Amino acid sequence: MGKRYHCDFCDKTFQDNLQSRRRHLRGLGHQQRRQEWYAAYRDAATILAEESGKVACRKFQNTGRCDFGQSCRFSHCSSEELQRLRDRVEDESRGYHGDADGPAPSLQDWLQQHERRSGIRVDLPAGFPPPDQLPPSLRPPPLGGWPSEPLTQWG
Repeated sequence: MGKRYHCDFCDKTFQDNLQSRRRHLRGLGHQQRRQEWYAAYRDAATILAEESGKVACRKFQNTGRCDFGQSCRFSHCSSEELQRLRDRVEDESRGYHGDADGPAPSLQDWLQQHERRSGIRVDLPAGFPPPDQLPPSLRPPPLGGWPSEPLTQWG
């Protein structure tokens, strides 16, 4: 049967030769799926910059669908989603623990802040131990980072 080539973007398998691979990689379907794949991993600041400069898509606002999907030149974000993006960008710019001078937020504080921003309530499992009783591998890192240890010889 010969070698087969599998495209992860399209989830298709075809004969592995130069012409088949070239035809597939130049195809519109492959290029769209590849673009959608990489668009799914953009950071919040990039998405916010792109969506803020766009006008709202009327068809998406009226019907909740748009035939153009990700390639639409109009914005599919609501004002609430844009605000969530702004908050996320602000959180990312401050870093994981918020202000570097202040203490790290407790787990309960973080969950309340998450619920306020996203509208999703997360409850801890019954019997969940407090952070100081967690094993060392599950504890959050210290604010200043882990202490640097001298290099030791192995072996």
